[in-house]
Formats: sequence, C-alpha cells, structure tokens
Amino acid sequence: MRCTGQKSGFTLMEILVAVGMLSLIFLVIQQPLSLILTYPQRTVHERTDRVAGRLAYSKLHHDFREAFAATSWSKTTDDGKLHILLPLLARFDDADSDGRWDYALWVYDPKAQTLSRGRWSQKELSKKGLPAPRQEPTQQEWEKYFGASLVLVASSVQEFQFGPPPPPDTGLRLSFKIKNPARSGRTDEYVLQLEESP
Repeated sequence: MRCTGQKSGFTLMEILVAVGMLSLIFLVIQQPLSLILTYPQRTVHERTDRVAGRLAYSKLHHDFREAFAATSWSKTTDDGKLHILLPLLARFDDADSDGRWDYALWVYDPKAQTLSRGRWSQKELSKKGLPAPRQEPTQQEWEKYFGASLVLVASSVQEFQFGPPPPPDTGLRLSFKIKNPARSGRTDEYVLQLEESP
C-alpha cells in the first residue's frame, strides 16, 4: 500500500521571488517613510533656525539703529573672522550730558559658521581692559577686542556679508543666511539696508 500526499514548504525559487518583491516594496516606501519619520526633527531644526535668524536680525537692527552717527568699524582677521564694532549712544544721563556710550561687537566666524555678539558699557570696558575708541580703532585696539568674550547668537550661518550694496543702492548692506544642514528646504536670508557714516 502506497501513500501519497502534497509536498510542504517553499522551493528556493519561490523564496527568492518573495524576497525580491519585499525588497522592491521596501525601496518604494523607503523615501516617504523616511520623510515621515524625520519630519518632527526637521521641523525642530527649521524652527530653531527661524528663531535664531530673527533674533540675530533684531539685535543687529537694534545695534545699528543706535550706532552714533551711523558709525561702524569692521576688521577681518587672518583666520577669516569678520569683526564689526559699533559705538552706541545708548541713553542720556541728564539734559546737559553728551550721553553714555556703549559698544557692541559682532563677530562672524565662517569656519565655525557662527555669529556672536558682545555689548559693554564704558564701565564694563574699563573693567575688562577694552578700549573705547571714538574714531577708527588702531591695530592695538582691535587686538584687544579680538580676545573679548562674546555670546553666541546664531549658528549654521552659511554666509555673512557687510559692505556697499549693489548699484544703484547707496550706504551699507548687511546680509546673512542661516540653514541647518540637518534640514531640507530653502535657506533663510536676512538683509539690513544701512546708512553709511558721514
């Protein structure tokens, strides 16, 4: 007496076909799935960039608006860092006073892609050994500011430009771009059109 029955399991060909189909399905859904899974993180990076950009723009606008007689001095060091020093007529002590000057220093580091700021009153300057120039700083005065302690305002600053604008505009133009490499989308750009010191 002979017993017959159906074979069980899958053949090698069937397994290969199934694996191939699963791989194809994975490739199709991989990119949309990745976008969905990383969306919260990308949104956080984008929001962080926006907040940093607006904060930097607001502080730059405030400092340049307070700059005495629209005065600003800039210096680029050998390592590529751009320093912008502003004498600020912050407030009047009394009706007969010429006012109290503050000083703000902005530094853009293209290698670290950071934008930093320091602001001091004249009393604070004297405590820290920093000069309070009333005209274009000398090299010795600049060197003291190069070592000043600053506060980070923005990172992922991919570009920062300060100088004359393209014709026919006049004065000075300050612009910077911020984009965290961890997010996609457009780069956020901020532009300040400034008066030039007389």
